[in-house]
Amino acid sequence: MALGYDIVPYSEEMMPNIGTFFVVKEGTGYSLNQIERGGSREIIKASTKKELESILIGMYKGVHAFEYKLR
Repeated sequence: MALGYDIVPYSEEMMPNIGTFFVVKEGTGYSLNQIERGGSREIIKASTKKELESILIGMYKGVHAFEYKLR
């Protein structure tokens, strides 16, 4: 938002970038969402940035370890 970009993941005229994650600040904390066909779904809710950061780091390390195992 600070950079002037639209905070809506996509509009009807554009093709959604399926599988992309984005973070939304809510009144009670933060949520990690994933874009799907026809909208998005909430993956994780966290009450603080620090809590969300720990979850995201864990997800990243898990994906990286899985990709390394496939090689």
